[in-house]
Amino acid sequence: MSHVDRIRWQCRIRPHEPALALPGPDPRIVTYDRLEAALNNAGRRMRELDVFNATLATLETAAHLDLLAARTRISRTEEDGEVRYAGLPAT
Repeated sequence: MSHVDRIRWQCRIRPHEPALALPGPDPRIVTYDRLEAALNNAGRRMRELDVFNATLATLETAAHLDLLAARTRISRTEEDGEVRYAGLPAT
């Protein structure tokens, strides 16, 4: 089961539970049902793009993740040709 599958499972069994806490001066809690809606909207938008723009969006996301990793905001690991990104522990 992938990480996305695990998140989507939580969306189905705990729709009104907190999924994310957004930092900032006015912290907000995102529930699993709102997170699922955001995932569905993003997926729908990607499917609506033509091949060129879908590829461009994917490459732009990968470049952004690489930039965050270079600035040590996230970690990047590669194994068997698969690249994984992860958040760093809070300090």
